[in-house]
Amino acid sequence: MSRTLSIRFAEQEISATIHLDAEQAVEPVLAFLQPHFSVDPLDPAAGRGLPLRISPLIGWTRPSAEPRQTMVRKGRSADTHVWGDLWQVDNRTVIEIRSSHTVFDLANDGSDLHVYVSDTSRYHLSDFLREAMWELAVVGGGTFIHAASVGNGQAAVALVGDKGAGKTTTALDLVQGGADFYSGDILFTYADSGQMYSYPDYPGVCWGTIRANPALLSATAELGLAPSPDDGAKVLLPHDIYWTALSVQKSAPPLPLGAIVIANVSAPGPARIEPAAPQWDLLETLDRGGSAPGEGWEPFLYEAGRRYAHPGGIPLTSSLRPDVPWYTRLGRGRPSLEDITLFLDTIAPAPVREISDGRS
Repeated sequence: MSRTLSIRFAEQEISATIHLDAEQAVEPVLAFLQPHFSVDPLDPAAGRGLPLRISPLIGWTRPSAEPRQTMVRKGRSADTHVWGDLWQVDNRTVIEIRSSHTVFDLANDGSDLHVYVSDTSRYHLSDFLREAMWELAVVGGGTFIHAASVGNGQAAVALVGDKGAGKTTTALDLVQGGADFYSGDILFTYADSGQMYSYPDYPGVCWGTIRANPALLSATAELGLAPSPDDGAKVLLPHDIYWTALSVQKSAPPLPLGAIVIANVSAPGPARIEPAAPQWDLLETLDRGGSAPGEGWEPFLYEAGRRYAHPGGIPLTSSLRPDVPWYTRLGRGRPSLEDITLFLDTIAPAPVREISDGRS
């Protein structure tokens, strides 16, 4: 017994057939994806995306040959790299991640994959689906940028800045002034559409920002996280932390872009939001942070992207330069509620070209 789901992002699709006995393990993965992706029932014969089968780990037989070690995901430091055992079996690559009791059985030509899961597979299956969809979206002509984001019901506001500039702090200021949360760190767009898509991630929040928000501080205590004395040190929080801890609504993608705000919370003077000149270098294009080339999932993702990606837009050949107003958020503390409300009320969507976005 199984069911098939269409997992869609922008123009891209993964067709996932889930065995009944794997439903419990997959449920938290779908909860992670659904605020950003469309996840709907699908007739298996109608699937147009990358075919994925998900089965319980008990159905997998470990190959008898000795495996070699492979890097599945490169972490920020050596102790956070994810490693797996790899076998070549006929025309397939089999990778077992022992730390999460998850197995990926990948066709070498990128045509399909079979994942065997346990109740501890959620993080690595989520990572794989994010990376697979990222590859499909980039090959389809899209661009990922490094920006947090909020929404005002009509448009998205992208929050940019150098590392430590206060993008998350600015986002929390705006949501506590009435904005919806949209994206923690990543936005995606097709350069010719003007539409912005949020992307699932686990928000990295500085301890200084957490301490300034009592509800977040209480939530981290409940999670058993020990506060760092360094205000600039970041901690990864659950993907739904803003709506569970702060009761903040999540805007559904896509949204047209309405404005860009440069975060600079260390600037002197009181907290304020002012018009600013564009700083195009802050619209940093992101590359997918996978493992080393040729390792882990990388060969499969390369082949699958070229086999299953659907064209979504004209590939970006120069820097992204949307025709929207720029602002800067300056100073320590929090802008007044009146200033935040006035700012949000001025944000309107820029005209966009209508395209099919693949979402229901």
